[in-house]
Formats: sequence, structure tokens, C-alpha cells
Amino acid sequence: MADGDDQQSLSQSIKGRLQEGVQNSVFQDKGLLDPDAVIDEDRIVGRDEQLDDIITYLRPALQGNRPPNMLLYGPSGTGKSLIVNAVCQQVLELANAQGDRFDVIQINCQTIKSHDRAVYRLAKNAADEAGVDVGIPQSGISTDQKLNRFYEILSNNFDSVIIIL
Repeated sequence: MADGDDQQSLSQSIKGRLQEGVQNSVFQDKGLLDPDAVIDEDRIVGRDEQLDDIITYLRPALQGNRPPNMLLYGPSGTGKSLIVNAVCQQVLELANAQGDRFDVIQINCQTIKSHDRAVYRLAKNAADEAGVDVGIPQSGISTDQKLNRFYEILSNNFDSVIIIL
């Protein structure tokens, strides 16, 4: 075979192997890598202490009380979002079963470049969850006006809200 034929055969082999890899991913369910994915409780292993802490902090929301403020921090990939999303999903289901107007509002702050945009996104997400119009423009008004609208949406539409930033 000539060098050109070897090159063509090699590139077809690589291309073929790459296309095969699309079908046979190393991930059984790539959706589980999404930070917003809610994992079944039985799939969370080795995090019992953290689960207990989050449950303790969020339990007051089911009793009509305001849960305390909470700050979770740590390196990426250690399970912070996994645990909070799993517990919040259960709180949401229990609260709704009790007839409480409860929800979880969250935004990913890594993609937002200013405080003003973050406040608008909070208001927008709250409005979407409540099924109402956000009622404010994304730009052209002060951050305080956006924040006031956010609080208005929360107080008019929910008994309790967990906000995850």
C-alpha cells in the first residue's frame, strides 16, 4: 500500500472508531452529571452526615417556619448540589402534599456576570415557578426595583421558598 493509502485507511479507522464511541459512552446516564439533576435517595452513598445536616436545616420549612440561612462550600464534585437538590425535592413534595405553597428557586451564579443580572434571574425564575409575569424589564430599571419585584412575587405566591444560588 502506498503512503497515501495508509493515511486514508488510518483516517477512516480513526473516524470509524470515533463514531462508534458516540454510541458506547462511558456514562450510563450522562444526565446525572448535570448539577440540577435530582438523584434518587438510594443512590447517594457516603454522605449520611451531610444529608442529616441539610435535613435538620430544612425541616422547619415543613413546619411553617423559616429555615435558617445556610452556606455550603467546598471543592467542585463533592456532592453539594447533589445533596441539596435531593433534600429540596423531598421537602417540595412533602410541602405540596400538605397544601403549602412552597417552592425552590435556584440560579447558577457562575454564568452571571453582575449582581443586577442575578437579581433579575431570581425574579424571572420565581415568576416562572409561580406562573406569573415577571413584570420588570431585564434592563433599564434599578437593581432595587428588581429586588422589590422579586420579594413581591415571593410574598404573593409562596408560603415558603428555598433559594439556592
